[in-house]
Formats: sequence, C-alpha cells, structure tokens
Amino acid sequence: MPRFTPWVLGVASITVCAVIWTAASVVKKRIFNDLSFDQPFALSVVANACYVVHFLSWGVRSAVASRRAGRRRRADNRVELLETPLPPELAAPDRTWRAEAWAALLIMPVFFAGQWSYGVGLAMTSVTSSTVICTTSSVTTFLGSRYFLSEPSSAKKWLGVLLCIAGAVLLLQGDRAPSGPAPSWVGDLICWLSALFYSAYVLLVRALVRDPLQFFSFLGAYVLLLGGPAVALLLHFSPAYAGPFWASFSPEVLWLLLLTGLLDNALSQFFWAQGVLLTSPTVATAGLGLTIPLSVASDLLLGHSVGPWQYAASAVVGVGFLLVNLGHHAAKEEPADDNAAPLSETRQEAAGGGRQ
Repeated sequence: MPRFTPWVLGVASITVCAVIWTAASVVKKRIFNDLSFDQPFALSVVANACYVVHFLSWGVRSAVASRRAGRRRRADNRVELLETPLPPELAAPDRTWRAEAWAALLIMPVFFAGQWSYGVGLAMTSVTSSTVICTTSSVTTFLGSRYFLSEPSSAKKWLGVLLCIAGAVLLLQGDRAPSGPAPSWVGDLICWLSALFYSAYVLLVRALVRDPLQFFSFLGAYVLLLGGPAVALLLHFSPAYAGPFWASFSPEVLWLLLLTGLLDNALSQFFWAQGVLLTSPTVATAGLGLTIPLSVASDLLLGHSVGPWQYAASAVVGVGFLLVNLGHHAAKEEPADDNAAPLSETRQEAAGGGRQ
C-alpha cells in the first residue's frame, strides 16, 4: 500500500474541504433565499455548535488507541515493553487536550467574528462580490504567515497568490448581473473585515493547534455555551429579532441548519485544519479559490450555462494554486535564515503530537 507524504495528504484535505464548501453553498442559498431565513447570527451559532460532535469522534479515537496499546503490551510479556513510551500517535491525544482547550478559547472569538461578519456582509452585497473580496485573504494570510511564522517566500508563491485573486476578479467580470442584492460598499467593507478575521484565524490555528479533533470539540462547546444563551436572550427580549426569526423558522430550516453545521462546519473545517497543519497557511487559504472551478463543474453537472469568463477564472485559479504549492517547495530549498523557524519543524511537532 503506497505511503503518501504529509504534503499530499494536506493538499487532498484542502481539496475535500473545497468540495464540501461548494456543495454546502446550495444548502445555504436555500436557507437564505428560498426559505427567507435571514438570520446570520443564529446560523453561525447553530452551525458552529455542531462541532461538539467531535467529542464523540475523540472518544472513539481514544478507545481505539487504548485498545491498540493494550494489544501491543499483550503481544510481548517483556518488562521493557511496558516501560517503553507509547508512539506519539497513541500518546498525544490525552496529553494535549488542555492546550487545545486553551487554543479553542483564544481562537473562538476570532473565528466566530469572521463567520458572522461574512454572513452580515453577504446579506448586503452580491454573492460574487463577497467571493472576490474574501479571496483577498490569501494575500493577508501570506504576509502574516511570512512575518509571524517565517513561512518561506518565493516568486512562484507570490505569482500563485496573485493568480488566485485574478481568477476571482475574472469571475466578477463574468457576473455583471448578480441574482442577489446589488453590491453595497458597506457590505463589501464588512466582507473585507471578515477576510481579515479569517486570515487571523488561519495564523492562530497554524501557531497554536496540534490536534484539530480536540480543538474543534472545545470550539463547538464554547460556541454552544456562549452563543446559545445569546440567541435565547435575543428571542426573549427583542421583538424586532424574534418576529422575523419565528416567522421564517420551520422544521425544514432546522434540519438544513444542522446539515450545514455537520457538513460545512464540523466535517469540512476538520479537513481544512488538517490541510493547514500539513501544508502552510498560504496554501490552505489559496485553496479557497478551488471553489471557483468546483462551482463551474457543479453548474455543468446541473445543466446550468457556463460562460467563457467562468472557464477562464477556473483555469487561472487552478494554475495559481499549483504555483503556490510549487513556490512553497522551491522556497524551502533555498538557504534559510538562521533566525527563522521553518514551518517544517512545526509540522514535525504536529506529527509528533504535542507541544514541548
């Protein structure tokens, strides 16, 4: 059975995440447009609270690890085996949960602010404009990762980041008559703030998180404990909020909210965090642009018309994502600064399962 490098697994995780995001956009469109449930705060709370399902996954993983460790001990009765520490993949989960809990507590406000502000901005501007603006996060993420995490830089990587943004601009050019609300500079500004929150979130995950399963478990618990009461208070004390909420709320809305939370949040964000840890923040953020060619592919499968601008945007984004990956490897081969902390060392710590 072939063994894949961590980089290949990371790129595969990012690709799976982009596929889930593209599919989830159909569900969100139905929630906001077809069912008229324009409640971005409630959507963010319910969707992000679904991360608590990872506590079940964490428990299953711990049980499997304990069982495998027991088999190792029973396979050999020598005392030395009992004194030998467990492999990192078995010992790490129970050793780092406190650190992941603190990381989740620190990152949760930034993460929630990014998602909530994007929902607010999306309601005030067009879908295409919000997509293009959020794509600019690849630049801020690259600059922040370069400055704070010493991520290697190269001309190919810069060109790849710019091509990812160019692909989003081409998509905007081909969508001059958006089906959603007309573009608004206020909505665009809020979407831009959301992109900044997202960049900060990516950098914090890369710097602080080692076990995405534990991290998202605590993240969901914090959102549930803080966001749940906040929604309840709004429904109780704010008639202006409660009226539209209950008018558009239905069992179908609840089912779609849970579906969005389980797929678009709990599952896709887990793959995305794995991609960040196994590659780099810039590669993971550039991977957001993969939703453009995937959206074109979904339109073709559904029989929707696709114009030349969409094809051009897909090709440019694909080339840009490839150059970001090639540029990262090319930069790693160059002589490193003695004072820099290469990301490869951080990935080795992540693979080893914990902080020192």
